[in-house]
Order: sequence, then structure tokens, then C-alpha cells
Amino acid sequence: MEDSIHFAIAVPHYTPGSNGVVLLYSLGEYLAGLGHKVSFVPIDRPLFETHRSVYSAGVLARFLPDPADVPPESIAIFAETAPRKLIAALPSQRRVFYLLNRPYTLTGQPLSYRPDDLVIAYSGLISKARFNLFLANPVREFEQFARSARPAPAKEPLVLLYFGKSRTDKIPEGVSPVIQKHRAEVVVMNRVFPASRDTLFDLLRRARLLVTFDPLTNLSYEATLCGTPTFIADNYMNLRYADYNIPLLGFF
Repeated sequence: MEDSIHFAIAVPHYTPGSNGVVLLYSLGEYLAGLGHKVSFVPIDRPLFETHRSVYSAGVLARFLPDPADVPPESIAIFAETAPRKLIAALPSQRRVFYLLNRPYTLTGQPLSYRPDDLVIAYSGLISKARFNLFLANPVREFEQFARSARPAPAKEPLVLLYFGKSRTDKIPEGVSPVIQKHRAEVVVMNRVFPASRDTLFDLLRRARLLVTFDPLTNLSYEATLCGTPTFIADNYMNLRYADYNIPLLGFF
């Protein structure tokens, strides 16, 4: 391809439960589908080497474990969580920062970029950067589950607590009385539990409420599809309809 560009994307270890991580890998596939060359540079090289077996052969073929192997003419893409040491190690002269969360929130470090770097935000909710690149990943497992599942069960006295990108573990005021009123069973979830997506969707369909300590997670949308409202325990992102690319239905 005459206008082909080499993109080097700094990626964390693949974590299916993190939409931001999944989006970085998806971005690579989108760019490759447009005919560009794509390389993945691991943020944590030892972790990558330890878990090589979890990656498909196609994804492994894109990895450049050594940042020094990235060509200077490439365009480097960093999320806001990319460590400064790796940013400095990539020889790419052109750099893009793709903000998947608000800078400082997850790392405690401000974003460090040059005047000629391009800054793109996942959404206007994340940043007022000039450009947005809102990539929505379909929940294919949910589609498969919906086709095979029996009719939705009746709601049970069940409350789910989810910890993903969490800053606090305190139960919000007002939630405990709800749990006591309904004599509800409480199930605590995180990015690795439940391990089975079918088990997760079953819980979401049976629960009366999802309390999430992560203000912006795909789990809230999945809960909405299951008819379960989401209460956001720590809304540090100040979720607002006007700043987000799709409606926040079922979010409270």
C-alpha cells in the first residue's frame, strides 16, 4: 500500500475485563485492516514473556518486545497510562496520546507530551481534546448468551458489587439500607471473577441492582441489557449525557 504507515502501539498485558486494554489491541487490528503495518510494544516486557501462550499467533507476530526495534519513521501510540520510561525509549519521531481515561486518575502522574504530539480522547467525557476516537466493542459473548439462554428469570434479592478501576471500597450511603430492606444476597465481583461470562450474565439477569465502584465500565451496559440498573458508587468522572458519545441508560 503506497500510503501505508507503521504504527507502534504501547500495550499492557491483554486483559479481557478491561475495555481500555481491549480497545488498544482492537485499534491495532483496525489500523492493520486499513492496510497499515502495526506493531505492539509491551509495556511490561517480563509479564509479556511469561504469558506469551495466551496470545494468538497473529497477535504474537505483531509484537516487538524491544522498543529499540521500532523504526524512527513510525507513529507511536500511547495510552495515558504508558510509563514515561517506555515513552522515552521508543525512537518514533511522531507520537499520539490516546486518552482512555482522565490523566492522573490511574497512575497518579500527569500526562507529559510535546507541543507537536497529537492528543486524542476516547470521549469528550475523558478530555476536551480536539479529536475523539470512540471505538465501541460489541459484546459478542452476550449476543451468544442471549440466543441460547432461556427466558429472563425473575429478579431475586441479589445485589452485585463490582470493583474495576476503583478508588474506594466503601459502600455508599443509602446502599446498605437497600440491601437490608430486600434481605439481599451480596456478590462481590471484579475483573477476574466471575471467570465465566455465562455466569456473569446469569448474575446480571437475576440481580436487582449493580453497584459499581468503577464509574465507566462495559459491565454497566451489560447490566442494562439484562434489565438491571447500575448505581455508580464513585462518580469521579462526573458522567453526563452531554459529554458522552452514547446515552448512559440505566446509570444512576
